[in-house]
Amino acid sequence: IWTSTNGTAWTSRMSNYNESSANSCVLVSGLYIATGSNTYTSTNAVTWTLRTTGSPNPDNVSVSIGTVCLIINESGVRSTSDGITWTYRVSASSIVGLTVQNGIAFAWATTGVLYRSEDGLTWTTTTIQGLNENTTVFWVDSISQWVLITGKTVRTSTDGMTWLFHSVGTQDSKFALSCERKLLTITIAGATSIIEGDAVGIKGEQQFNGLTAYMRIK
Repeated sequence: IWTSTNGTAWTSRMSNYNESSANSCVLVSGLYIATGSNTYTSTNAVTWTLRTTGSPNPDNVSVSIGTVCLIINESGVRSTSDGITWTYRVSASSIVGLTVQNGIAFAWATTGVLYRSEDGLTWTTTTIQGLNENTTVFWVDSISQWVLITGKTVRTSTDGMTWLFHSVGTQDSKFALSCERKLLTITIAGATSIIEGDAVGIKGEQQFNGLTAYMRIK
């Protein structure tokens, strides 16, 4: 684990760290929680304490919302507020994605279930066909909506529960996606936003109404 005050000079904070022990870190109510095969906590990001070994989160990142840190594993969504005690909040073996966007946590499963939570503790569900490990959910400020991309379909939502379907590759001129140098440009009903990071891995394109639509396909 490394820390920096300026993004240029970095200092190693854990001499016994290795790639398999932790792969993600979040800040929850003043406590840093690093998760992976092991779980570490710190109040200052300098001194770290090993809390659990064999934590079942070796390959997935963690997110924070409210007072909890969330992870997903082969059995569902788990939460912790101290890095020591973990509680299952969603039990489902098919969950493959987790994100927090604009204060809402989303998790999704290959069974077509989208989970939504405002605090990481209580979850509601809706059904969307085609959800998989390549699905992306993100918030777009310019239209004040969440956008969900899966396969060749795009949906938008104002509440994270009811989703409006947009068919990319047809004559739906209200929606367009483009990608350049790992930046995602999304245009819906004339409003355009640039999203960094979420576009990593986007490739493939379709033409419609003179617009180019790039879909996230691994």
